[in-house]
Amino acid sequence: MNRRDFLMASSSLAASALVAGAVGAQGKELQGPDNERRKADEYRKLRKSLPVVAMVVYQEFTALDLIGPYQFLSALMDHQVVLVSKKKGTYFADTALAIETDMSFKDCPAEVAAIVIPGGTNGTIAAMKDPETLDFVRSRAEKAKVVASVCTGSFVLAAAGLLKGKKATGHWIARDLLTEFGVIPVNDRVVKDGKFITGAGVSAGLDLGLELVSILSSDNYAKLSQLWLEYDPHPKYDYGSPAKATEADVAMLKSMAPKFRADLSSFAKEKHG
Repeated sequence: MNRRDFLMASSSLAASALVAGAVGAQGKELQGPDNERRKADEYRKLRKSLPVVAMVVYQEFTALDLIGPYQFLSALMDHQVVLVSKKKGTYFADTALAIETDMSFKDCPAEVAAIVIPGGTNGTIAAMKDPETLDFVRSRAEKAKVVASVCTGSFVLAAAGLLKGKKATGHWIARDLLTEFGVIPVNDRVVKDGKFITGAGVSAGLDLGLELVSILSSDNYAKLSQLWLEYDPHPKYDYGSPAKATEADVAMLKSMAPKFRADLSSFAKEKHG
């Protein structure tokens, strides 16, 4: 770690503290959500001129697919992370968690530093079938330094025609179906192919977020972010991939997703067959 990386990390944390302090003096009379909203607005104002990392939100996305990388990316002091959706407003994850987006597709800058697509099931299929969503993804991906996805978000990139002939990953429940879109599936936590970076299922978004920080900043800055977030997982069970689970359990979970797999395959045949 060098002095510059240390100072950048310290400045990022200090900026957060300054925002809280500046708002505190003016907003003591505000309570609860109103005060927190004001802090968030002030924080966005400080960063509004910085390069944009656009994270796409759609109905029924998987919460951790978005929140995992968001937590890492928000540590970048020289970028602003924005939640972008077809229309600005409130969207619900597949667990009913409500997320308020920052801007619409139309209001998002034409050139972004990075674009990140979360996954899901029914919501992902709907996003794949939505021309406006695919047009947005294609247009912002064209000039972006990094194009990324988590979980089944790789199928949105594939539906947009961005992964043909490239290596990619996604949730194991459907990873093999990437071949039907002309994509080369790889059984890794994070897969890089040029500027395209894809993460495996759900929790892999944390690994993806760390990778994105290293690309948009530096390895040392990413290490500082990892330490700050104390990302040092030691799960109770070593059972987080099909390779470590019993065949019976893998088959049981796979049997719970026949419609999703069928919908992906049908879409591939219709649009990419």
